[in-house]
Amino acid sequence: MFNLYDAINDDFEFEGIKGHVDMSFDNILRLFHEIGSDDKTSGMKLSIALYLLTGHMFEKLDIPQRVQLYNFLMQNFVLKVKPVMQLPPIMGDSSDKEEQYYSLEEDADYIWASFKFYGIDLDLERGKLHWYKFRALLASLPDDSKFKQVINIRMWKPEKGDSKQRIKEMRELQVVYALGVTQEDVNVASMDFDERCQYEQTHDEMR
Repeated sequence: MFNLYDAINDDFEFEGIKGHVDMSFDNILRLFHEIGSDDKTSGMKLSIALYLLTGHMFEKLDIPQRVQLYNFLMQNFVLKVKPVMQLPPIMGDSSDKEEQYYSLEEDADYIWASFKFYGIDLDLERGKLHWYKFRALLASLPDDSKFKQVINIRMWKPEKGDSKQRIKEMRELQVVYALGVTQEDVNVASMDFDERCQYEQTHDEMR
């Protein structure tokens, strides 16, 4: 837990196993990337996750023990406070995800640029800036930072009194800044009716 009266202690002990958790923000982001990937088995993700967190894969432990250790480390260190993103499970069926308004990967450029408000270059903080501190800074970014502006666009919903022009502009921005949107999606969204008809006709002919 991050507080102002104790130094952060990332050492752990679990059923006789002792070690140290690498809680640098870039390592935790790498962890999220690896366990969220679709090209690895659950077993591979488990080994990678334990190695990233501790520097060891604990191959002498059986699978249930390694899963228990992984869960312990995630619950007591990485997700000790409210998680900043929905995480897929290492083992078992995935649960329904809540609607997300940002991605630590897709929004990396916005996050990097926004941290410059603090005078922090995240490229120079790899291996140094603690995950808890990174998360606190991220949550407290000012509303005029690019990251917060993008989130506000994604969260926007029409209100009574909004003009048709305002609604049209905001819907277009939501397409531009939507998660998982390609450049082609953005280009299509910006087309007028005639351009879109021509695009769809050409696209159909190429199929």
